[in-house]
Amino acid sequence: MENITVTLLHNGSQTTVKSEKNAVLLSILQQAGVGEAAHSPCGGKGTCGKCKLRIVAGTCDTPTERELRFLTEDERKAGIRLACFTYALGDVTAALSDEAAQILSAFSGGGAIAPIVTRHYVVLPAPSLEDQRDDWTRLKDAIAMPDARCRPAVLCTLPYALRAENYAVTVTCAGNQVFSIASGKVATPLYGLAVDIGTTTVVMALVNLQTGEVADTESGLNRQAAFGGDVISRIQHAIEDTNGAALLREAIAEQLNDLAKALCARNGLTAADIPAITLVGNTVMAHLFLGLPTAEIARAPFIPVCNDTIKAPASSLGLHLHPEAIAIIASSVSAYVGGDITSGILASGLANEEALALFIDIGTNGEIALGNKNAIVSCSTAAGPAFEGGHIRCGTGGVAGAINSVHIENGTPIYTTIGGKPPIGLCGSGVLDVAAALLNEGILDETGYLESDDEEDDIAVFRLTDKVYFSAKDAREIQLAKAAVRAGIDTLLHELHTTEADVQTVYLAGGFGNYMDKDSAVRVGLIPAALRDKIVPLGNAAGSGAIRLLLDTAAEAALSDITAKTTYFELSANAFFQSAYVEQMMFPEE
Repeated sequence: MENITVTLLHNGSQTTVKSEKNAVLLSILQQAGVGEAAHSPCGGKGTCGKCKLRIVAGTCDTPTERELRFLTEDERKAGIRLACFTYALGDVTAALSDEAAQILSAFSGGGAIAPIVTRHYVVLPAPSLEDQRDDWTRLKDAIAMPDARCRPAVLCTLPYALRAENYAVTVTCAGNQVFSIASGKVATPLYGLAVDIGTTTVVMALVNLQTGEVADTESGLNRQAAFGGDVISRIQHAIEDTNGAALLREAIAEQLNDLAKALCARNGLTAADIPAITLVGNTVMAHLFLGLPTAEIARAPFIPVCNDTIKAPASSLGLHLHPEAIAIIASSVSAYVGGDITSGILASGLANEEALALFIDIGTNGEIALGNKNAIVSCSTAAGPAFEGGHIRCGTGGVAGAINSVHIENGTPIYTTIGGKPPIGLCGSGVLDVAAALLNEGILDETGYLESDDEEDDIAVFRLTDKVYFSAKDAREIQLAKAAVRAGIDTLLHELHTTEADVQTVYLAGGFGNYMDKDSAVRVGLIPAALRDKIVPLGNAAGSGAIRLLLDTAAEAALSDITAKTTYFELSANAFFQSAYVEQMMFPEE
C-alpha cells in the first residue's frame, strides 16, 4: 500500500503523520492524537456534520451529495470538508479549527484541609551501641506510624537521606504508605491533581495540598470525542473495533499526561513531583479510563463492572506522575449516575442537609438527584445533546463566536456572542434563550409550531443572522430534551411522595447550568416555575468534588455514604416517567 504524508495545522502548531493512501481524514486525525480538534459527535458516521476542516493543499476525493448537504456555499468555496467523509488521495495539508471551547474550569475546594498526601519533618535520634534500632523502625517511631509501609525502591533511599542532614528528614505519606524520604526540611509546596473527565471536556486542577488553594487549571475537549460524541457511541467503538477499548483508554491517559505536563511546566514543577490524583467522571468515562469492559452498560439491565471507589497506583493507569503516586476514582451509583454526580452531590452539601434539595446536571444525559441527609433518589434522562448545541442545525459548542444569549425587541433578535466574535452558531444557552424568546413573542406556540415565512430545506426558520437560524426542527429537539429532564424531576418528586413546594434548593451543576438564563429555563418548561428562585448554580461541581477528595481524607467515606444511601430509578420502564414525559412535551402556555 502506497504511503502519503498528511500535515495537520492546529493551534499554531504543525503535526505531520504518515498514512496509507485513500485513508479517511478522521481516522488519520485519530492516529495523530489530535482527533478531538475535529469534533465528531456522531463518531464518524456522517450524520452530525460537525467535523469540519479546511483543505489547504493536496489531493482528496470529490465531496458527495451527502457531505455537501452539511456545507454552505461559502464553506465549499473555502475548501471546507468533513473529516469523516474525506479521503486523502495523496499528500494533504489540512487546517483544523483554532477555536477553543468555553470550558467551565473554575472550581473550588472549601471545607477542611486534611489531604490524602501529607509531609512530616522529623529529626531522628542518631543510632548508637545502646540504640541499635534499624533505620526503618527508627523512622516509624519518629513519625508515630507503627503500621507504616514502604516499597523497596523508597526504602533504598532511607540510609542516605537520614545521614545526609544529621538524621533530619522530610517524609511524604499517603495514609500509612511512605512515598518518599528526603534529607533535611523540604520547603517547596506539595501539590496534587483533581480531574473532571467529562464526556465532552476534561478539566484538571493543580491543587496545593497544604493550603487548599487551586493554583492553576488546564482543560481541553475530551480526545475520545474523535471516536464518538456520546457514551453509547464510544461503547460501540470499544465493542466493535478490535483495538477500540485500548485506543479509548490510551486517548484519555495521554490527554491527562499532557494536561499535567502543561500545568507543571507553568508552575515550575515536573509531573514526577505530583504524588496524588483524584478523578471523577460518569460511569462510562470511568470504565473506559480504567480499561473495564463496558458492553453490559449499554444493554438492559445496564450493569457496570464496579461502582466502588477505586484506588490504584497512578502508574498502573498509564499516568506519568510520581513513581509512588496514588490515583482515586470516585464511586458511582449506577450505569448512568456516575462519580461526577456523587462528587457533585458531595460538593453541594446536599447529603448533609435537613431540608429537601434537588441536584441537576444537564448535558447529553440529564442526571438528577433529590434528597437530604436521610436518603437520596436519583435518575438519568436521555436529554440528548440539544443543550450543548448538538442536533441543532446551527448549533455549536461554547466557542468564540457562539451566540450565547438572545432576546427579541420589536421582532428583531438581539444577541451576544462568546468573546464578542462574529456569530457562527448557537451554543446551549443561546438555543434555550431563542426558544424562550420566540415563545414570548408568539412566534413559537406551545405545540412547537414555528410561524415563519422563511424556510431552509422546506423547514420554517427564525433567522438571527443571514447564516444562523433557529428552525422548527430545533424547537422539536428542545421539546424532547426539556421534557426528558422535567419528567425526570417529576418522577423523583413522585417517588418521594413530595412536591415542588417541599424543595428548598435546586443545585445546578455543569457548564450549561452555570450559563443558562433562569427565566428562559422556566419559560420553556425545563425547570418548574415554583423552583425558579431556589436555583443555585454550582459551576463545575464534579471538579469541586474531586478537589474535596484530594483535600479531605474524610471525603472518601462521605462519598461512600452518598453512594450507599442513593437509590437509582431506571426510567426506561417507569410508567410514571413515560406519562410525565408525554405531558411535558408541550411548551408551557404563558
